[in-house]
Amino acid sequence: MRELRIVLLGLSITSSWGNGHATNYRGLVRALAERGHDVLFLERDRPWYAAHRDLPEPPWGRTELYGSVEELRDTFREQLEAADAIVLGSYVPEGIDVGGLALEHAEGAVAFYDIDTPVTLAAVTRGECEYLTPELAARFDLYLSFTGGPTLIRLQRELGVRRARAFHCFVDPEAYAPLDVEERWVLGYLGTYGADRQPALERLLCEPARRRPRLSFAVAGPQYPPELAWPPNVDRIDHLAPPEHPGFYAAQRFTLNVTRADMRRAGWSPSVRLFEAAACGVPVISDRWDGIETFFRPGREILIEDALHQLDRLSPEEAQAIGERARARVLAEHTAEHRADELEAHIASLARKRRRDAPVGRVEPARHRRARTVVSQPAPARRDRDRTRPPARRLPRLQVASDRTCLPDDLHGWHALDIGCNAGFYSFELARRGASVVGIDNDEHYLRQARWAAERLELEELVEFRQQQVYDLARSEERYDLVLFMGVLYHLRHPLLALDLVATRTRRLLVLQTLTMPGDDAVEPPDDLPIDERERLLGSGWPAMAFIERRLAGDATNWWAPNRACVEAMARSAGLELVARPGHEIVICRPTGLPADVVGELEGAFGS
Repeated sequence: MRELRIVLLGLSITSSWGNGHATNYRGLVRALAERGHDVLFLERDRPWYAAHRDLPEPPWGRTELYGSVEELRDTFREQLEAADAIVLGSYVPEGIDVGGLALEHAEGAVAFYDIDTPVTLAAVTRGECEYLTPELAARFDLYLSFTGGPTLIRLQRELGVRRARAFHCFVDPEAYAPLDVEERWVLGYLGTYGADRQPALERLLCEPARRRPRLSFAVAGPQYPPELAWPPNVDRIDHLAPPEHPGFYAAQRFTLNVTRADMRRAGWSPSVRLFEAAACGVPVISDRWDGIETFFRPGREILIEDALHQLDRLSPEEAQAIGERARARVLAEHTAEHRADELEAHIASLARKRRRDAPVGRVEPARHRRARTVVSQPAPARRDRDRTRPPARRLPRLQVASDRTCLPDDLHGWHALDIGCNAGFYSFELARRGASVVGIDNDEHYLRQARWAAERLELEELVEFRQQQVYDLARSEERYDLVLFMGVLYHLRHPLLALDLVATRTRRLLVLQTLTMPGDDAVEPPDDLPIDERERLLGSGWPAMAFIERRLAGDATNWWAPNRACVEAMARSAGLELVARPGHEIVICRPTGLPADVVGELEGAFGS
């Protein structure tokens, strides 16, 4: 990608004292600068941060201080005008005036980066937000939200935001990694004081400390009221600079994550401390909030609530395994490099849209343009080898069966995978419902079509296309809320292996479609079939799969034709349970052992 000129206006990058924003800004600026981009960070010079600067001269990009909005205009106007993108963060002093200034002078895209989205929404609703108004929010080209899920819809409906995209916090793996240090505390917590968080901290750390007086605990962070009474076995540390965080985490057997009340109510709001601790390989005990399972798998990558029970039941080896799996997950999905990738893609997408919409001979700043209606085009034709996959006209059948909705209409906050995506028709439908989508296909010809269509439909920021086979899922720890595995199974020489892999990458729902033999009969298989009763294998309804040695419908890649009973039996053997059969040759499954609240959500969507 060509070099970009990016201006970031943030709360503070030079001081992390009581400021979780600094860690995000430092990681993002480093990642962007290492990619060759020209990054200028502009920070308002405030006495509080001036007195507590632990990184007065960040080594990445350029950092400049300004004393007022007038000084910002007079000194940095040329940089604002020349930027390919200006990103204004939440909580910037006089942020409304700063945002207006950015929109006035920018020739490139202007984005708002909200690291406090639920807090922002609550304050705007009360008319008390000092850095954002609905009128200003509606003028930005892009709203990058710390929080995903339903909050993205609220931003569009309540603030008039044009493009709301999840842009979660992340971790710098160069700064946060496992350390071999002696254990000092059985459970610790790192975070600035918050009145809304204190009850959870009392329940999940202080109460266990009182009930286990021989064990050591720790709480690190500033601004805790001096009148708070801590158990005698809780060590208090007033402040830890970011370079000291890994050592603090490594000295704990478990670390605690406590979410601010507004974030907890909104859900889909992982804190930067959560990712930092996981990157250090320390098992995390967290409070519960909606969407947490989209970031870490409860029980395997994170522990939820009941800290005392977790301390008592898990061996050191079991705890270490949880920490290792969480670290792998973070490195696969939530690093500064991942967010730099996302920001580059957003900037490129907005630049393409400006070029398409601008009058001939002139590129018009995006903030002055009127929205353009995009008319969906039919899916490109498929090649013969995949012609038995359900064509585009089958999509309404996938949407509705009888009186039950088969896929939720609102997929905001969901991460989806379309296996054998072809030219992207189903990927685009999932993206229109709000999901972030990865489409994979082994044929680069189809993927070129898909990328071309994504750009024309203005969905490229929600859909990523990769040249992969289904077996390549074994090389990745990435997991998805929704997986479409349609028109592929019968083309594979190793179908059960593939289905096993797909099942391990599915968090919530799997839509499985395959060519089948005629007939809907199914028998309940016995726990054990005697060897002298093998004639039952030939009976109607026994799970069976026909092998196609040569060709079917002129296609040499058609290897298998299972019957309905076989498809369902294979799904069960891969650790899946049937949710619905919305149409011929289509089954919808979910992983067994999902938490009760997730099962309830899915049953509500399916009416079952």
